[in-house]
This record gives sequence, structure tokens and C-alpha cells, in this order.
Amino acid sequence: MLPETSTIPELAKTGYRSDYMPQLDTLRTFAVFFVLIEHWLPENFWLKIIPYGMIGVTAFFVLSGFLITQILIRSKISIEVHNTGIFNSLKQFYARRTLRIFPIYYLTVFIAFILNFESIRQKIFWYVFYLSNIYFYKIQGWDGALSHLWTLAVEEQFYVFWPIVIIFISRKYLLRSIVLLILFAMVFRGILFQFSDHSENSFNFISILTPSCLDCFGLGAVLAYLRCYKDKFLNFSGKAYTIFLLLNIFIITSLL
Repeated sequence: MLPETSTIPELAKTGYRSDYMPQLDTLRTFAVFFVLIEHWLPENFWLKIIPYGMIGVTAFFVLSGFLITQILIRSKISIEVHNTGIFNSLKQFYARRTLRIFPIYYLTVFIAFILNFESIRQKIFWYVFYLSNIYFYKIQGWDGALSHLWTLAVEEQFYVFWPIVIIFISRKYLLRSIVLLILFAMVFRGILFQFSDHSENSFNFISILTPSCLDCFGLGAVLAYLRCYKDKFLNFSGKAYTIFLLLNIFIITSLL
């Protein structure tokens, strides 16, 4: 049974706005710049006074949470309004994510395997199944030039369960569910840290586990929820969106 007209978001009645938001390109630029600073400048360089790398990664995760959740909520609205089918929407989402990421990722892993780059053959399982972040946490160490792949592992693990959360949870409980996941990430990090040796190194590896990153994704998801369901309440200009996302990043960074 379709929802009453009065309960359908204006976004669904008038058609979806373009996914392209040029102001987000600015945030991506800053995120890339921060990651480059982290990897290219010497450790003792005067400019490296804050964790640029983690700030850049945090920005990417917040943006990903926003964009992916917006796509999923639009699918949810389409299911409610046009009865497009839950499993058809999920199939389309996973197919698009697969075509977008898998080809270049597995080409990279394949070339690394052929060349045995960083001795990848000994731990190929972790890379094939997007589990490198769990592997790094397990060994409490990095893997040379392959270390950066942990962020893709987190993204893919997030993509596995997040559509289930957004599509199947009732709209009535969706926002509070997102907020609970944000709080869960903070508690998860705190609990694991208590059972660690309390060193900065331990906390760094706790932070690369997917549950630890849910507050980053969740803050982006909150903005996506407001944009899709509370458009009049969140009638932001382009600058306001940028400020809001920067505020999200600042909040998360302050918790690092």
C-alpha cells in the first residue's frame, strides 16, 4: 500500500535533484591535499602539526556516507512511491558499486600478485576479500605501499550492510538508527582501546576497523537524510552544505 500523498517527501513529488554538487569537489580537493601532505612531507617537517592523513580520510568517509545514503534513500522513496521493488533496488545498487570499484581494484591486486609486490602472495586472501584493514589490525602493522588499501576495505565493508539498514528500517526509525550507529562507533573505539595496551599505535589500528568509522559515515548520512526528507528544514545554499560537512569533519577529527 502506497503512503498518503501528504507523507511523500517533496523530493519524490518534484523529481530528484542532480547528484552532482560542485561544492563537494572542494572538499575532495582538500581531502586529497591533506593525504598528500601526510605521505610526502617528512615526519619532522614544521607543517605537520595535525594528523593531516586522518583528516583527509575522515573527509572522504563523511562524503561517502552522505552520497551513498542519499542514493539509498532515493531508492527507498522510489520503492515507497513507485513500488519498484526492494530487491531490484538492492541489485542495482550493488551492481553499480561493483562496476565502479571492482575492475581497477582487482587489476591492481592482480598485478601486485604477479609481481609479488610487498610479498602479497602470502596474504592474498585479505586483499581479495577487502579485509586488509582487519589484517593490519591483526598484525598491528602496515604493509608498505599496499597499506592505503585499508580505506577501500572499509568502504566495501560499509557498502555490504548499509543498504540493508537504509532500505529495510522504517523511515520513522531511520534517523535515530543512524544516530545510534554514530554513538556505537564511539563506544566501540573506547571499549577496544580499554582492552589494548593504551598506546597511540593501538588506537590508530582500532580506528581503521569499519565499526570505528561508522561515526564518519553516519554524520554524512544524517545530512543525506535531512536533504531527502527535510528539504524545507535544511534549505541550505551551496556554501552552507560545505560548512556543514566541514563541521562534521571537525567534530570527528576532535575525537581522534
